[in-house]
Amino acid sequence: VLAFLSALAQYYQTKMLLQSTALTVSLDKDPGKPDFAEIMNKQMLYLGPGITFFIGVTFPAALALYWLFSTLFMIFQQAVIFKAKP
Repeated sequence: VLAFLSALAQYYQTKMLLQSTALTVSLDKDPGKPDFAEIMNKQMLYLGPGITFFIGVTFPAALALYWLFSTLFMIFQQAVIFKAKP
């Protein structure tokens, strides 16, 4: 359960971060070329929580618990910072 919750929290945190960076996309991007940063971000959106879940299930529960609380703290921190931005 802790591994699943930590993976879910990491997915939400990554999604939250990607939504904020999507607003600051440059307009001089060539539409014919692939955006490698966007491709890597999309891969990490799913790969990061997947690895977190696998490691959380494999290792002791204390690691998943640590990841869960640190990710929840990061979500809170990002929410405060994004709310403070004009």
